[in-house]
Amino acid sequence: MNASVQIVNLGNEGPIKLVQAITNILSDDDERNTFREECAMLIKDRNATGLIEKCLSKRNAIFEHKNEETVLGCFLILFHLLNILSTKKENLIELTPQICQQILENGQNCEVKLKVVTNLYNMLPSKSSFQFKVLLMIVNFANENKIISMLQNLLLNFDAMIQNWEIETEEKRKIYLILSNAIEQNGNASLSQEYLMKYLDTFDSNDKNMTQPEVKEAAVKAAIGAIKSPINSLVNHQNILEIAPIQQLKKHENYADLFELVRIFNEDNFEAFLNFSKKNKNLFEKYEIEIKECSSKMRLLSLCTLASQKDSISYSSISSALKVELEEVEDWVVMATQAGLMEARMDQLEKSVLIFSSKCREFDKPQWISLQNKLNQWKENVRSLLITIKRTNEIQSNGNL
Repeated sequence: MNASVQIVNLGNEGPIKLVQAITNILSDDDERNTFREECAMLIKDRNATGLIEKCLSKRNAIFEHKNEETVLGCFLILFHLLNILSTKKENLIELTPQICQQILENGQNCEVKLKVVTNLYNMLPSKSSFQFKVLLMIVNFANENKIISMLQNLLLNFDAMIQNWEIETEEKRKIYLILSNAIEQNGNASLSQEYLMKYLDTFDSNDKNMTQPEVKEAAVKAAIGAIKSPINSLVNHQNILEIAPIQQLKKHENYADLFELVRIFNEDNFEAFLNFSKKNKNLFEKYEIEIKECSSKMRLLSLCTLASQKDSISYSSISSALKVELEEVEDWVVMATQAGLMEARMDQLEKSVLIFSSKCREFDKPQWISLQNKLNQWKENVRSLLITIKRTNEIQSNGNL
């Protein structure tokens, strides 16, 4: 560490406790005495940087200590020293990444190390770019050591956090992509897809970086993810067709068919999917996409589209649209309801499905017209109800007279 800084407004209690705790951890008497004497001189000279360096030089011994609370306590005091260095922000920016690198230099005792650096992250000034850099190091370390699940609470608040950071778009892209890859390796495909979509959504059609191979690779990956989990995309309101890098696939000779399949899952019906799958079996094999599984999901999406267009759907209409037997219709309605695509009630006597609400796969002019018609109908119903109430009140008033 090259920063030359002094301890400011620091009493003796914190540093002395830190030195004593580390001294008790050391097993060799000569090492303990030397460490104690050197630290005493640094405290006397009020040299915070030197004391931090000296304590960090014993980090391996600290991490080997069996009591986790003692380990975390030692580093909390050390981070306290870091935070009360001179008011120059440059010193904190310089020292913090160096300390993190030393703590995370290997995967030994990785869980407690992650807790230590997470504590440091929480102590840093918010809305700062170097807090973001520390988070990058945390995520990379957790990913490399397969403990990304330990960051679950941190990731839940990530969207709010990133809005506060003073970081450039390129840095946002970096963290989104790292998180997507890390979470995917941890087995959460849905959340991984969500962060991948956030990464792609930072690009627009005029962005020069759109031509970079990693952007195209991410777009292809997101397209495949949307095809494999189209219902999640719909429920989470992810309109992948509006994202610029996905639009670029449409113009690429190698990915135009993949884009068309994404379009079908977002906008079209089961019959369109059947026609496409018959002509493009190689595409499904190339991207390891199961046609049978896609067929089931496409049937649910087609049923969702029907539900968004009508208040009541006959069993025969559903059977025709989904290419299934009449006896199977109720099963598909139940599955669509359980998937959160719609709320409905089946009338077995009338052989129809009454729709209360449904997800909308797209919202263009026809959907606006439908919404306007429903609002007009509700307006008319309310008007009629008010007239009825008024007449009833008048009748009751006259009767009382």
